[in-house]
Amino acid sequence: MENIAWLCPFDDGLGVYLARFLLQEVNDTEYLNSCEEANGNNLRIFSSEEENEITFEAISSKDSISVYPNPANESIHIESSGKQPLHIDIFDMVGRKVLSHYSVNQRTSVNVVNMPTGLYIIKIRTGDIGKNYKINIQH
Repeated sequence: MENIAWLCPFDDGLGVYLARFLLQEVNDTEYLNSCEEANGNNLRIFSSEEENEITFEAISSKDSISVYPNPANESIHIESSGKQPLHIDIFDMVGRKVLSHYSVNQRTSVNVVNMPTGLYIIKIRTGDIGKNYKINIQH
């Protein structure tokens, strides 16, 4: 049921809200999907053609963000074509924030050596764009 609660209710229907309601009775986890993160500041939300990327970005923005390698084992490298600082949060598949990183540079690396093997969501914000990536850490 938790897998359903993490889905986008706009794409997957009212069953997502029902799963969230039922799970609220047994735990206090807040289930949100990146498709629900529009905050009224001229953002467009869409699914990327790539399987591991869910994107929201400013309609007028030409900036891009790259995350590699995937899978990763020691470091994750992040590059932005913009000039704004990078705000990076990494979440496990339960939704817990496991790491936060801030960089004033357009290129940075995040050490993942001490993170357990598994799938993670990386939320990257820079200026007026943000992207969520699924990344696999393998040791």
